[in-house]
Amino acid sequence: MPSKYRDFIFESAGPWRTYRNKTLDKIESPSPTGSEPPVTHLLGERQEIASSQYSHVCSAVLSNRGEALSVYFKGMDFKSLRDAIKQQFSKSRAFKAFEAELLLQSLGFGTPTTLLTGWRQRLFFKDSFFTLSAALTDYEDLYTIVAQLGEQSSSQKKAFIEQLAASIARMHRENIGHGDLRAGNVMCQYSEGWQFSFLDNERTRQYTKLPENIRIKNLVQLNLLLSPVISKTDRQRFFNHYSALCYGQTNEDLLGKVINKTRKRLKIMLDKKKIGAADLWL
Repeated sequence: MPSKYRDFIFESAGPWRTYRNKTLDKIESPSPTGSEPPVTHLLGERQEIASSQYSHVCSAVLSNRGEALSVYFKGMDFKSLRDAIKQQFSKSRAFKAFEAELLLQSLGFGTPTTLLTGWRQRLFFKDSFFTLSAALTDYEDLYTIVAQLGEQSSSQKKAFIEQLAASIARMHRENIGHGDLRAGNVMCQYSEGWQFSFLDNERTRQYTKLPENIRIKNLVQLNLLLSPVISKTDRQRFFNHYSALCYGQTNEDLLGKVINKTRKRLKIMLDKKKIGAADLWL
């Protein structure tokens, strides 16, 4: 873990406790005792974004030092009474994501930059956890980029697959397991080679040794990207390159486990009518 939040300033205003990125101007709330996080009154052009049941997300614009910043605001609700109690005594989901992003950035991985994160504290009770992040510029998610690969040459497609595999392999060699490595959480940008940035890091963590089940989980999550542009040969190329970087050769045992787990997940998705029979590529 990098130095303890060296680029952030801890602040307290009324019931609100926040860590503010030093690049963000100090926020003066007109009503620090209110129920809304202290930054929400400054967010313009808000657009709600579909999210999970226990979070609410919007894109917005924030004026900072004369510049209009594109940002994302994410508020996180308790999933249950047990979750509410748990987050009084351990780190919140928002704070776990914040720390995971700092870890990834310290190791050279891309993530959105947190501008402000915090919570409301009333006596000994914490709630209303939130994070404000700078939007990534000129990135597209993995779904979008894969759809465009059909227009690329075979060599360009091969380069993309191998560079994505190299990024995931490097993450796993650092013993980091991503909490939710579905295609929508992998953002891609081409700039003298492919750059990748990772979203939704509240369950991302670094282990002493990466557990095999976490490695398999991440590989299966990527393998569930369904597209007519991606062939079995492409998927094999991804795994071979990943495996060579992690093990020095193709790990046939790991490959078998990934295939079996992927097959089970596809069947579940088919049974729940999330996909059609034509999507069963395996």
